[in-house]
Amino acid sequence: MKITTKNFYEQIRCDVCYLSLSVPRGLALIINNFKFKHLCQRKGAEKDGKNLKRLVKSMGYHLWEKLKKTENLSFEKMKKIIASFANDDIHRTYHSVLFFISSHGCSTGIAGVNSDKYEKNMVSERWIIEQFGKSKSAIGLPKLLFFQACRGSERDLGSSKYKRFLK
Repeated sequence: MKITTKNFYEQIRCDVCYLSLSVPRGLALIINNFKFKHLCQRKGAEKDGKNLKRLVKSMGYHLWEKLKKTENLSFEKMKKIIASFANDDIHRTYHSVLFFISSHGCSTGIAGVNSDKYEKNMVSERWIIEQFGKSKSAIGLPKLLFFQACRGSERDLGSSKYKRFLK
């Protein structure tokens, strides 16, 4: 990934382009839930989270660590942290915002570690997007939001990269 130069940005004078010169590029928040009270554990998610942190840092982002704990969060704690991150005034000093959430989920939202299988106490994707949309400190910044969670009751049995050749 190449860092945009100010000269290039000024040459193209594009209304739909974002300036990306800040060092770091921006702040990132990664929420990763893998140990649950009422739902099955998400095996491999802990390693995925570590790899994601390494990737985010290699892309030139700093991890937002105002609150040290961003793994295995309750429904209530997730809402508090997301709202706090989205509205942190520090975004004004950077050129983008990066957000990842990885957890169990269902049709009503994303589960905290204290959520149950009855789809209560979930954080909805709409609510998360609204937090970033109404953030005064992130106005005009690209906001990259990534959600990794189930959204329904059907099981995904995965795929084989060779299945398409077996027909």
